[in-house]
Amino acid sequence: GAKNSVSIASVAFGREFDDFFVVLTDGSWECDGELHEELDKLLNDRGNRDDLVWVSLGPDDEFCLKAKNGRIWWGGVSDEISELLFDITDGNENEVDYISFGVDGSYFLTHRG
Repeated sequence: GAKNSVSIASVAFGREFDDFFVVLTDGSWECDGELHEELDKLLNDRGNRDDLVWVSLGPDDEFCLKAKNGRIWWGGVSDEISELLFDITDGNENEVDYISFGVDGSYFLTHRG
């Protein structure tokens, strides 16, 4: 029969060369380096569940992650990005497809709606 293969769903690099977060297609993940305190606490509070879709890290300690149930969490972002994410997720977090953080507060966001 066909084997279920697991591949990489997302790779994110953070502020330092060795800060990274890899999410696999089965929801499991691996990370290393210095993570934002809030992200580390969130992962621990969620019991380090293997239910992630993607994680995005930014050069200024920003982070955003999405779980398989559609829920997203973010932190370390500017007020502008936080307000935008609140507006988009109001009532439907599934509408955020992905966000990528750049330098000087820049970002790239894909969403539906």
